[in-house]
Amino acid sequence: MFRMGAAAARLVLFASLAALSTFPTRAGTITITGVLSQVTVIRPLPAFVRGSAVSQPAEGDPYSLSLVFDGAITDAGNYQFDQMSLTFTAGSGFSLQSDFAETDLSIKLSGQDAIFSIFACSTGSSPCIDGHRLDLDFSVPADSLTGDTKQVSTVADFAPFDLLVHDTPPIDYIGSVDHYAYSSAPEPAPIGLSAVGVLTLLIRVRRRGKSVVG
Repeated sequence: MFRMGAAAARLVLFASLAALSTFPTRAGTITITGVLSQVTVIRPLPAFVRGSAVSQPAEGDPYSLSLVFDGAITDAGNYQFDQMSLTFTAGSGFSLQSDFAETDLSIKLSGQDAIFSIFACSTGSSPCIDGHRLDLDFSVPADSLTGDTKQVSTVADFAPFDLLVHDTPPIDYIGSVDHYAYSSAPEPAPIGLSAVGVLTLLIRVRRRGKSVVG
């Protein structure tokens, strides 16, 4: 009986430790919108190999960019995300989805503003010459950093939005940032041993104890 009780106690302790390790992580999403001011085709293809199935964005087209990553933005500081998912839409039906292997985010306070700077590369190489590259540089009111605002300002000497799509041919998209929004939601962490599993083991231990005593 004492041995069975000790085993049950150990399982209860293990279940408690497992419960402590199941605090949810946060999944953050940054969404920005603006207008493309410059579309530069790098090394244009000859006319006879150009594709026309997908309409490419043009200068003056509105765009939307969504970034999804594991983690949360809470305040000013430096953030690094091992992986980030990007969705870029613009023009008449153009859409690009890609995972970025390296993302560096810097947020600095300047008075009542938060200066937002992000660099991301889809391949994780440095310099980023063989993958998609994203540069964002703009400022928003500090109290809107984790919210929603259309009060977006430029940063001197930097384009607010610069996305180099490493395609055939590579295309560089530059534009304004007119709207910034951030949101986060809890994301369940993987559980090594579920509560149901622990309860099942406890029931088995109790049954074994009864069978031994009987």
